[in-house]
Amino acid sequence: MDTDSSENPLLEAIPLKRIGTKWDVAMSVLYLCSTAGQNITGSILVNDGGNWLYKPQILDRETV
Repeated sequence: MDTDSSENPLLEAIPLKRIGTKWDVAMSVLYLCSTAGQNITGSILVNDGGNWLYKPQILDRETV
């Protein structure tokens, strides 16, 4: 996939200007499984490059 944000409107919409990788997800899982994440319970770890914080949700909760 082309990662040049100037030519890809999807990347332009993401604050970090890149698509998450397998490595990003693996590091999130490692954090949750490590002692650093031992106090994290009942939470959702959003791993989307800041996209969720950047704009309102597309679908309302009832639709999902």
